Order: sequence, then structure tokens, then C-alpha cells
Amino acid sequence: MKVEHSYPVGENYAASTWNSGAGGTHIEDDRNGQRRDTYFNPTSSVEAGVDAGQVIDVTSTRNSQAEFAAGGSSDPNSYALSIVHRGVTGGPICLQRGSEVFLTSRRTITR
Repeated sequence: MKVEHSYPVGENYAASTWNSGAGGTHIEDDRNGQRRDTYFNPTSSVEAGVDAGQVIDVTSTRNSQAEFAAGGSSDPNSYALSIVHRGVTGGPICLQRGSEVFLTSRRTITR
């Protein structure tokens, strides 16, 4: 289900209040420039019991020669997801990994 742009911004929803349909429920809300995906009881279409709200499956078959010949790097990289998040006010940036939370005041973080 996709929330229409004309839907009032003050109207909120909580997945815990929904009725569970077969195959789960997914709401896509991109009002005011923010993208919010909410999932309730998603089920896998590929592997029983491996349920996730969103699955990213990337296969890359590029090789160094072809990448370099196309004007790219001689050392190709492939990522399933790349996130760049900048706190331009100079305030602290909070990073979460699993159940650990890291707080840093550096502006550039490289991992």
C-alpha cells in the first residue's frame, strides 16, 4: 500500500494495530521528502522461515579488465547497499551496529 502525497502529514499509523493478512502488509510512505517503509508480519517468497521486511540480493559479474576498459577502476567493488549520512551541523553522529551503539563527534567516519 502506498500513502498518497495528499494524505495529511499529522495522520500516523502503527503496524502493531493492523490486521495481519496472508503474506504480511507493507506501507510505503514518502510524504514531505522522507521515505518510510513499514512492514507487518512479512513472509519470504523464496525460503520458508527466513522472513524480512526488505531483502537486497545483488550479484556482480564484472571483472577488472572490463571495468577498466569502460573507464572505471582497475579494482571494481560491488556493494549491496551504500549509505552516506552527513551531519553537517558538526554535532555528534550516533552509529548503531547490532545491539551496540557508538557515539562520535568526528565529521567523517570511514569503516
